[in-house]
Amino acid sequence: MTSGADGRVRSVKEITFYFTPLEIGMAYVDGVTITYEDIQSGKTESLISARIGVKITDPLPDPSENSGFGNLVSILAIVGMAALAVYFFMRFKRRQREQQELALHEVVETIEEKYLRMLKETIHLSSANYKDSLSDLAHLLSGYMSERFQIQPLSLNEKELNTVLNETELSGESLSKIIDFYSRVNLVRFAGEAATETDFHQLYDTVEYFFEKQKSRIKQEDR
Repeated sequence: MTSGADGRVRSVKEITFYFTPLEIGMAYVDGVTITYEDIQSGKTESLISARIGVKITDPLPDPSENSGFGNLVSILAIVGMAALAVYFFMRFKRRQREQQELALHEVVETIEEKYLRMLKETIHLSSANYKDSLSDLAHLLSGYMSERFQIQPLSLNEKELNTVLNETELSGESLSKIIDFYSRVNLVRFAGEAATETDFHQLYDTVEYFFEKQKSRIKQEDR
């Protein structure tokens, strides 16, 4: 008998059943009647447990049988799992080392190299729509000017553009080529002048030459 947290006395009786199955199927343990008497009041009470259902399936092998084979299988399984763990760990470390080596040898793309690549990937000399292609070319060059010099050429008039360009490190041929480029682009954008194939190819060459020259200059300064 035990006393619960609420001070009420409880009685516990444990009953253990052992079965020797004869065949596969269902077996039942009928409810057990437990009678107890309160020695203080002399009152007798009875409790009946619920019916218990037992499902009998195929018998498990005797642990004592083939124990050597079972142990061998367990050992092989453990060794296999350990080998797999080592394999995946070594594979992870190799990939990590390769990525680190790649990062060490990776050449960081300069702004000029990026815009040279974009020029060749996005502006196509074979395009027959010269006006749109020239507009794309102007926006590409303006993107470079914004990233390298923090200026927005397409939002400035000719006088303002000349002023800000002269404040950059651009000088000589590069400066005159950029000023001429935007002057010719603005004639197409605002004066309604037609864009010819010759104009487009010349201006494309101007931008490509400018990027190449800037690329060489920046590399020399970084040495």
